[in-house]
Amino acid sequence: MSDQLNAATAATQISNLPFPAALALNRKNAAATLGISTVTLDRLVTRGLIRPVRACRKPLFSTRELERFLDIHAVSATR
Repeated sequence: MSDQLNAATAATQISNLPFPAALALNRKNAAATLGISTVTLDRLVTRGLIRPVRACRKPLFSTRELERFLDIHAVSATR
C-alpha cells in the first residue's frame, strides 16, 4: 500500500512542475524536478537508471521516464 502511495506522490510531483507542462524536460529542469543536481542526473544516466531521449543535439528527459524512475525506486515506508 505504501509503495502505491509513493508512486502516486511521485506522479503528483511530476504533474505539479514549476514550469509549463511539457512532454520532455532539458537536463537542468529534469534534475530540478527530481530534486537532484545535474551531476547526479548525469550519473543516473551513465548507470542506465534514467534513459534520455537523444532525438536532438541535447538530451531530453520525458516526464514519463522520470515517473518510471520514481516508481521503480520508491522507498517503502517500512524501511
